[in-house]
Amino acid sequence: MSVYSCHPEHALFIIMRTTEFGKRNSWQNALMELADLDDSKPVQPRAMPADFYQNEHLTAQEIEQLFVQGWICVGRADEVAKPGDYYTLEVFDEPLVVIRTNEDEINVLSNVCRHRGSVVMQDSGNTRKLTCPYHKWTYALDGKLLAAPLL
Repeated sequence: MSVYSCHPEHALFIIMRTTEFGKRNSWQNALMELADLDDSKPVQPRAMPADFYQNEHLTAQEIEQLFVQGWICVGRADEVAKPGDYYTLEVFDEPLVVIRTNEDEINVLSNVCRHRGSVVMQDSGNTRKLTCPYHKWTYALDGKLLAAPLL
């Protein structure tokens, strides 16, 4: 489990990895045109190309340029007030669990078991450990592997 931490009195934040993308297409060309506009000349208004709103590559690019380059707020510290309090969420298709440890730290962990990729926690609640429902691999509240049955 990957661990992203922050101070317990502050809002919870995570940072995602960056990736590179390929060649420019019509929506990228439209963005380049917008960047090259001369404010002194009148411009005929027009809509963005249709693929600007439907293109999966553009969505990935927006995520990359607008969200991934910085911190993303995923909640407030008071949502996990006591040790063992947790809640789950997804950020850009990445299952996460926000949890307060016994040391009063707040961690944002990957909510996927290392063994078979099963989602470990559901919804919200309070727990003493994180246990995968598939083969019962067990993790501490800080994400360290405690037990891996049948290994």
